[in-house]
Amino acid sequence: ARDAQLPLPSCAVLLSPATDIALTGPSIRYNEKADPMFSSGAGDLLPSMYCPGLDRTDPLISPLYGNWSGLPPLYFLAGSTEMLLDDSVRAHDRAQQARTNSRIDVWPDMPHVFPLFSMLPEAKQALGDIVAFIEQHRSRNASLGHEDGHTGGLLAAGDLARAGDVALAVPETSAAL
Repeated sequence: ARDAQLPLPSCAVLLSPATDIALTGPSIRYNEKADPMFSSGAGDLLPSMYCPGLDRTDPLISPLYGNWSGLPPLYFLAGSTEMLLDDSVRAHDRAQQARTNSRIDVWPDMPHVFPLFSMLPEAKQALGDIVAFIEQHRSRNASLGHEDGHTGGLLAAGDLARAGDVALAVPETSAAL
């Protein structure tokens, strides 16, 4: 959207994103036995299915290698046991180096996309943190002259949050969980 000069959302929340399909992060190796969701076999199989024959460092495939400037505020959440942990850590670092407002929370002993697992007590806190982040940036966006709280196509997270739900961005659409 930024490169096409389209309106950007007021912020973005990234749950354990895969930002490096080249799989160069050290956590791919050091968290292999601790990660309950992924294995090194998946790391070998998925890129060849997702981007066969393509350069895995192409920013369109691996955003880690792209331009992080001019993006809205970013909030990364990851679990400490994830093989993809370094994808979040390094992306957050790249965003900060590009002077993009970025925050990261790494939760001890939590699995990939843990905020989506309602049975985990930590998920409730993480979802609360997500809602607070979105509300903070929606409020700031409204104070800059966007009275309707426009979020660039996302569902109104604050309205859903008051109903006990959270809106998460899904490619080309939005969904309420």
